[in-house]
Amino acid sequence: QVSWDESNPLGRGPGGRVIRSGQPVTARDLYADPAFTDWVDAARARGYRSVICLPLREGGAAFGFLAMYRSEERRVGK
Repeated sequence: QVSWDESNPLGRGPGGRVIRSGQPVTARDLYADPAFTDWVDAARARGYRSVICLPLREGGAAFGFLAMYRSEERRVGK
């Protein structure tokens, strides 16, 4: 479950941040990202370790996002 509301813990992860900012958001290591705490168990169960969220925009406003997950931690330079 994801929310766009920053006051809701479910809105503080990469998806909520990308909608509010309209800018791409990456998490190199979901297990260590404090904003992803509410989803760590689900990420582990699915084999996710890192993510990039890209905004979907219309008329300059973000209305959704595309999330791409990776099974490995994303290290700098990779």
